[in-house]
Amino acid sequence: MKTLLIISVFCLAVTFNVSGQATPQEMLNKAIYEEEVNGNLEEAIKLFLEIVEKNSTNRTVTAETFYHLGLTNEKLGNKKAKEYYEKVVNNFADQPKFVRIAKERLSKLQIAEKIAEETPKVMTSKKIWEGNEVDNLGKISPDGKYISYVDWPAGDLAIYEIATEKKRRLTSYNFGETWSTDPKTTYVLSSIWSADSRQNIYSTGTGEIRTIGLENSTPRTIRERETKNEWVVQVYDISGDGKTILGTIETMDRKTQIILVSVRDGEKQIIKELSGIRIVGKLKFTNDGAGIVYDYPPDLDSPVHDIYWLSLDGKTETPIIKHPAHDFVLDLSPDGNQLLFASSRSGKMGFYYVGLKNGKTQGNPKFIKTSEYPNLTGLGFSDNGVFYCFYQPFVTDVYETEINSETSAIVSHPNEIIGSFMGENSAPDYSSDGKYLAFISRRPPFFTRENGPPTGNVLCIKSLENGTLREIKPDIEDFGIPKWSPDNSSILMMNTNTERTTEIYKIDLQSEKLSLIFSDKNKKIFDFEWCADGMSIFMVLQYQENDTTKHKLVRYNLETKEEKILFVNHGRKGYFPDLATISCSPDGNWIAFLGLDQKKTIKIIPTSGGEVREIYSLDQKKTIDGKQIWSSKSYANSFIHHCWSADGKYIYLQKFREPRGDGIWNLWQLPVNGGNPVNLGLEMTDIWQISAHPDGRKLVYSNQGSSYKLPQIWMMENFLPKDDLSVNKNE
Repeated sequence: MKTLLIISVFCLAVTFNVSGQATPQEMLNKAIYEEEVNGNLEEAIKLFLEIVEKNSTNRTVTAETFYHLGLTNEKLGNKKAKEYYEKVVNNFADQPKFVRIAKERLSKLQIAEKIAEETPKVMTSKKIWEGNEVDNLGKISPDGKYISYVDWPAGDLAIYEIATEKKRRLTSYNFGETWSTDPKTTYVLSSIWSADSRQNIYSTGTGEIRTIGLENSTPRTIRERETKNEWVVQVYDISGDGKTILGTIETMDRKTQIILVSVRDGEKQIIKELSGIRIVGKLKFTNDGAGIVYDYPPDLDSPVHDIYWLSLDGKTETPIIKHPAHDFVLDLSPDGNQLLFASSRSGKMGFYYVGLKNGKTQGNPKFIKTSEYPNLTGLGFSDNGVFYCFYQPFVTDVYETEINSETSAIVSHPNEIIGSFMGENSAPDYSSDGKYLAFISRRPPFFTRENGPPTGNVLCIKSLENGTLREIKPDIEDFGIPKWSPDNSSILMMNTNTERTTEIYKIDLQSEKLSLIFSDKNKKIFDFEWCADGMSIFMVLQYQENDTTKHKLVRYNLETKEEKILFVNHGRKGYFPDLATISCSPDGNWIAFLGLDQKKTIKIIPTSGGEVREIYSLDQKKTIDGKQIWSSKSYANSFIHHCWSADGKYIYLQKFREPRGDGIWNLWQLPVNGGNPVNLGLEMTDIWQISAHPDGRKLVYSNQGSSYKLPQIWMMENFLPKDDLSVNKNE
């Protein structure tokens, strides 16, 4: 019987009257076909609404249309279903059939609502999306249907539909394909939603703020970069009336501006300017429109954040969460009465909430739950009170592998060699005598300031003779890449300070004294190595010259502070350099370097300077079916670390497994003086900092190993109380 009904509906849906224009009944049949046969509820709703708008005479059709609007919205879980059923009951007494069935649906909804109200709400959380493409640069749409994100390396704004798991791009910048030929190419950096979930507002890597609709829309530029001094532009929130965007600008002269931007004409108002490049967390308009809440380091030397309320005129700022722990904003509840934030005050990162009214907290923060992972970002609440959160699971361990370089064979498979604080260890380096292993460990609470190589807050030194472990906790918070001095008396480490300046420190292993070796806020350190004499170091430095980003390899004298340039990459804006990571030969005569460009050519140059010689090109640009294969874990801008064998005959490095896109690396052996490169057959995820033992048999490195997990988005619901929070007690 149901089959005959569907066939009948189909026939009616495709049959039109002789005038060529569909009648209200024919339009209704077509809409019902979309609803019941195709299951395309969104399209069916559009058709039903069109019928209601155009049909004013056929009350039977109108009543049935409102009834089906109730059905489709009920299937989607929308509260508007009740409204449509009530329209039938209250306005169509002359259509008893539809009044009767609408009353039946209303009765069932009311019973379900009563049961739901009487059933105690239980806090639930579940993972809804996991994958390489998941990021924290977007937000949940207010209607809870979509998550915006950046589709790397195309750099395009994209949306993920939660119900169907479908993904689609809204823009077509194709950054991954055009960056090497078009200096004006751009990419999406952050995005937010309009209140009706129909528009997305986003910032670009070239400083614009733009908006685009979800359906067949062309981006409209709201604001363009005003001066070259504007460096990084981010958008965080939109006002309740939809007229004002809340964002930040990081400037080339190292200031952070909190800005308001008019949606209509792009006019900018700076409401606060922070000295130095401070990592400002999430910014959010309060619901009363009087101010914003946000988090940032209270001073340039602070490794943690506090949370503040700031009036929209920028004249009044009040700390609302001030604690020795690291606290940062996740969001405000949909009604604006509760602040949801993350805190490390228990020793582990956790979720907390506190009442908020007129820029002041109401009572004390209350604990909700411990976070699944310490690295998290709030993606916002949907209108129905469900909260969405991004997690970056980041676990690394130190592995050792024995190889036979002459036969290019793996003698022993990877073996985790630390055995404590599993998942928190990285960046190993053998001492020059082979007796010790230095590595970095992350101990809670720890929060990295930069994406990039693994960092930590504890320097560990393990004896390879008796297994004893020494731990040093220097007075810096976010360091990595330990490098032994040639005489094994000290170790260099790279630190990122609170202004995001990269620095090199030296720690004396006898006294544990920490000394700053190099720091220049106008130069970013990409990599470094000791010179064989122990009196100088090599560094790769990024700097700006005439609006062009350049990279240079320098020899830096630790005593005189003089730089000798060995090689300069004359890049241009938007260009990934062919100079990023370096390694020195054991005899101290050669230095190898590798870049971020997709060709990935490893070259060597004498440490005294001279002619550059190409060793091998990894050719990391691959295609499948004529299309480039890219992913967030495998596009051109990838740091690849390398080291020399103990005899100086080979260079070891990682290369993406073919075909690319799954985040898996192979370990390769490259002959320095001619011959074919060899894939050693070792496959692991995210290999960092390779070091060769002086015995010529062992390699050590860090990666995510079997504990490797992809970025994730989770949802949480039923965790905030509806009552006033003024009586909340501490955890």
